Amino acid sequence: MKRKSKAKIDNKKKEITSKPLVDDTTKKIEKLIGDLGNDDFGVRRDAFRDLKKIDDSKAVCALIKALGDENWKIRKGAVLALEKIDYSKVGPKEIEKVIDALIRALDNEFWLVKKSVGWALIKIDSIPALIGALKDKNLKVREKAAEKLGGIGSPAIPALINALKDEDRKLRENAAAVLAKILEKMTFEELIEFTQSDVFLKLADNPSVYNSIFGKIVNLI
Repeated sequence: MKRKSKAKIDNKKKEITSKPLVDDTTKKIEKLIGDLGNDDFGVRRDAFRDLKKIDDSKAVCALIKALGDENWKIRKGAVLALEKIDYSKVGPKEIEKVIDALIRALDNEFWLVKKSVGWALIKIDSIPALIGALKDKNLKVREKAAEKLGGIGSPAIPALINALKDEDRKLRENAAAVLAKILEKMTFEELIEFTQSDVFLKLADNPSVYNSIFGKIVNLI
């Protein structure tokens, strides 16, 4: 009985000693984000440098939360840090949250946030992130997103078709333009195959794009 109770005590000790490690990381991130708003340039510079070193999904989520901070220096530092994060080290589940938060941040009331989050989406370089970047008010961000989506080609088509139904007019127009460019590069055989796919049927709600595809097929005959 004594041996069992001793084992239980040892296990509890392990749990207690392991928990602070997680808490310490969270506290460190929170402190660094707070330091982004410090009046001392050296403190802000060091916090920015240390946040880039963490490359942790927790840091990314905390930085996104900081985009809504009342302190403009913290907002600015959070945006700059998000642009520099190595997103390849962020897990797939976390990256979905990051993309969703960044897309919502495009409507942030603070101009500095709106100015920079698009570049963070471009850096993530995934189809959902690039589709989101098409909503950005910055022309260069939209052009870069369109360029990358055009380079991805056919795999981006389903997401672009879904974007045609978005409430945002700018996103619908940009998605249609990118889709048209991708379809222009298709061969006759590829277009015929595409028109027989389930993805193509979704275009029925968008007559202009739907008809342009058939027009291209006629021109290729």
